[in-house]
Amino acid sequence: MKNIVLLLFVLGFWQLATAQQPTAPKEQTTEKSTEKNSPKADEKACMPNDKSVMSGKKMIRKKAAVSDKWASTQFKVWGNCGMCKKTIVKSAMAVNGVKFVDWDMDTHQFTLKYDASLTSVEAVHKAIAAAGYDTDLILGDDKAYKNLHACCQYERREQ
Repeated sequence: MKNIVLLLFVLGFWQLATAQQPTAPKEQTTEKSTEKNSPKADEKACMPNDKSVMSGKKMIRKKAAVSDKWASTQFKVWGNCGMCKKTIVKSAMAVNGVKFVDWDMDTHQFTLKYDASLTSVEAVHKAIAAAGYDTDLILGDDKAYKNLHACCQYERREQ
């Protein structure tokens, strides 16, 4: 009888010791973890801030929201399919300072969250273009475009 009581006590203690606190769900796998995530940064409201990017004679207006360290913006990236999305996301996430990216296949809308002290929107445009995809700022590399899978060879944008 003592053994059963002792066993139940040990099992109860073990269950309490291994119980986990509930955690909030992670955003997406395309978000880089940071050492200095500040809960205060999430609490502060993002203030819209107009930023303009010059592309030859054409002026492209960007809306960027800045909250403490992280800036976010959206722009258009051409592509067709899930393989395109994988390549676009991978090339953007390879840029140092990029925290989060997402690309919508239907609207071609690319969402970017980055550390403005480490990188720029233009650097992300260049990385995506180097992978063969046109952005609304930079045309994709022709050689990289020709090496894309047939389903990924989208209709190129006009210069």
